Amino acid sequence: MIGRLLPRPILSRGTAADPAENGEGITDLRRALREIKHANRARHRAEEDGKAAQKRLHEVVESLSEGFLLCDCEDRVVLFNSKYLDFFPQLKGVLRPGIAFVELAIATAERGAIRLSDPKERGRWIAERLDAHRQADGIRIEALADGRWLQINEKPTEDGVVGLYTDVTEIKESEAKLRAHELTVQSQQLQSTLDNLVQGVSLFDKEGRLAYVNAQMRQIVDLPGEMMRVGTSFEDIRRYENKRGTILDELTARQTTQWLKQSGNVKPIRFEYRRHDGHVIEVQRARMPDGGFVSTYTDVTEQTEAAQALAEAKRHLEARVAERTAELTRATAEAEAANLSKTKFLAAASHDLLQPLNAARLFVSAVDGEGLSEETQRLIERIDTSLGSVEELLKTLIDISRLDAGVVTADFADVGIQTLLSSLASDFAPSAAAKGLRLVVRPCSAVVRCDVVLLRRILQNLLSNAIRYTSHGGVVLGCRRRREGLRIEVWDSGAGIPEDQREEIFREFHRHAHPNQAEQSGLGLGLAIVERAARAQGLQIDLRSTPDRGSVFFLTVPYGETASDDGKPASAHAAEQGLADAFVVVIENDEAIRDGMQNLLERWSCQVLAASGTDDALAQLADAELCPDLIVADYHLEHGALGLESIEALRGHFEQKIPALIITADHSLEVAAQVRDGGYELLHKPIKPAELRSLMAHLLS
Repeated sequence: MIGRLLPRPILSRGTAADPAENGEGITDLRRALREIKHANRARHRAEEDGKAAQKRLHEVVESLSEGFLLCDCEDRVVLFNSKYLDFFPQLKGVLRPGIAFVELAIATAERGAIRLSDPKERGRWIAERLDAHRQADGIRIEALADGRWLQINEKPTEDGVVGLYTDVTEIKESEAKLRAHELTVQSQQLQSTLDNLVQGVSLFDKEGRLAYVNAQMRQIVDLPGEMMRVGTSFEDIRRYENKRGTILDELTARQTTQWLKQSGNVKPIRFEYRRHDGHVIEVQRARMPDGGFVSTYTDVTEQTEAAQALAEAKRHLEARVAERTAELTRATAEAEAANLSKTKFLAAASHDLLQPLNAARLFVSAVDGEGLSEETQRLIERIDTSLGSVEELLKTLIDISRLDAGVVTADFADVGIQTLLSSLASDFAPSAAAKGLRLVVRPCSAVVRCDVVLLRRILQNLLSNAIRYTSHGGVVLGCRRRREGLRIEVWDSGAGIPEDQREEIFREFHRHAHPNQAEQSGLGLGLAIVERAARAQGLQIDLRSTPDRGSVFFLTVPYGETASDDGKPASAHAAEQGLADAFVVVIENDEAIRDGMQNLLERWSCQVLAASGTDDALAQLADAELCPDLIVADYHLEHGALGLESIEALRGHFEQKIPALIITADHSLEVAAQVRDGGYELLHKPIKPAELRSLMAHLLS
């Protein structure tokens, strides 16, 4: 019946209902309804789970013994527990989820939840609290208004900040008690230390009232007990001291008063005063950071009296030293005057002293002749020899006296050295030959400025000593041109002089001990003459010696005005002058080249020793007894030998770094590197004479 009353579905004209399509739509609708139902059930379960989780979170947070506060990424409060409100009861009614942390911090300060020494510090505290909250990277300790201490530990999360608030009051109180105990112990130790000091110590506060005084202070200042009570004014103590006669000089009193009036960073002050009973007290006073000052008092009476006694003793000693010095000065002057008088007498009496000796020798010569027995003849010869020795001794002593007295003064002149060398060669050739020694005198064309008499005496004594103390080998007299002057050298092949005697030999009557002492008839005065004659000309005698190999004495004499060697090979003429008299060793295995090099160098006024190899050069140099000025060597020699090896052999023989030049036709880089590494100069063949001359002059300079 009801179905009849329902209207029939109205179908559009030209359409017909499709039962299949209607069935599919209903199926889809039913499926969608089921999915919605399932989704609603899942959402409901999720909501229930979320509520359960939130409830559990609240329970966990609430169960914490620390305060808890969680903020989201917008820095708004999300969650807190009741323990947090227990720390901050002032925030009840203010603290709620969603409140901004900045508002919470402001409310904390303004409601008096934090203990602040001054309400004006609230703004500073809020700024510091917000800054620490933003950083959230450490622990912060806060003092609460109710006396508790709170430790805040904040850490960042993925979307906010979580903070734990812990009550650390007991820990802080324990620390305070420990600090108080430590301060008490330190105070007791300080008190004990101050009481056991030898100095008196007093401490006045910024108001000038006595705050502390140790036991030693009471004894040193010798004040009555009422003046040493804590709270006594410094001015009262000072007035009492002045009244009973404490002595303090006016300047010190004024400086002390000014110091007491100053404040801030004031330098410490130190002064002394004399107590009424005569004791001297040293006071050191320093300003304290709080405005007060601390003073130390030391009784320095004994030290002061000792210092005064020492000063008095010093004055007496200085007076005695001055008196004794004056006496010694007078005695020295008298001795020098007597010595000078003696020296002048000997210098002036040379003729009178030598005249009787000369007569005695004439008498001896008169009786020396035929008809005398052999014994008498030997006796006369010994008398003549003895008289000759005495005459030589007196002449030498007179020479020394004349030099010491200043009777002999240098008469400088420009002198050609060759004239002097030739004369010495003639004089000493017989004595050298008599001992079987070779005497070599190298020629030299240099001009020097000197006293020719004194220079001749110097060289005579050096040559005489060299021949006397040389038993085999030879003696060489030669010259080297140097920038500062002409160096004159006397070489010998004697026994040498030990280093510890090289100063002693220039003293009078000193003779170096020698295996052949019996053959040495010297008086030990030759080198004393040499030293004085050189000093009279402003020259310096130098010595090099090697035991068992020989010695060389040398001195450098300035050039005369006509000397043209300035040491600079700037031109061909200058270079040629620089090569004059240079002793050059040429080592070349090719005979034709060797002869050509020798002829070339001799035309440049060089003294040339030409050798085919190392052994040949050493053999010839053994006879020459003179160190070369320059070595010129070919790189390639006989049997694979090298000129570099020859140079090193000659340098080792003379123990000197002799300038050297390598000549070679080998243009390879290896040869150039070897020569450069050895520190030698290099010239390639064919040689240009001008280039060779310039390089040699450069090396010799």
